[in-house]
Amino acid sequence: MEGTSNHWRGSLMPWVVTVISAGLGAGSPFAKGACGQYLRLPWTACVIVFLVLSISAIALLYWCADTTQYRTGIPYLLLHLVPLCLLSAGLFGSVWCFRSHICMGGHMAHPPYPAWHYYADGAWFIALLAAAALFAAIRSPFAIAIAFFCGFLVSYRFLFGSCGGMYIHVPI
Repeated sequence: MEGTSNHWRGSLMPWVVTVISAGLGAGSPFAKGACGQYLRLPWTACVIVFLVLSISAIALLYWCADTTQYRTGIPYLLLHLVPLCLLSAGLFGSVWCFRSHICMGGHMAHPPYPAWHYYADGAWFIALLAAAALFAAIRSPFAIAIAFFCGFLVSYRFLFGSCGGMYIHVPI
């Protein structure tokens, strides 16, 4: 049968794929923890497995996306400036958060913290979400990978409490 082998290729709208990517990114800390707990792999092997599976998932999502919907060209590159600034602010805030109140106990495990620490966490959280949403809104080809990474970072930090400082050697 002709065309059945590539049925999913290019069949999904970019915003659908971006939402799926954010969801996969949000669940990825759970998958990484399960790798070490249930498969009994050493920590370094879990990191490698996690990275390979994450990159494979992003590549599969790009493969499923209808790439004709993405905007390209010089005028659209200028539209990337605002979400790039938001992404940079969010990443800077995440690194600051890592440096100031994450330990092996997790995220904000030793209160009390000044109120501005909570406001700063909220600010970089909102900046990352806004960056991912804006990349999707301008139909950027980077939207899928950025949504996956932002979903991972936000869930890793806030839902999973930095997993007890699991990535203590990587300031994310």
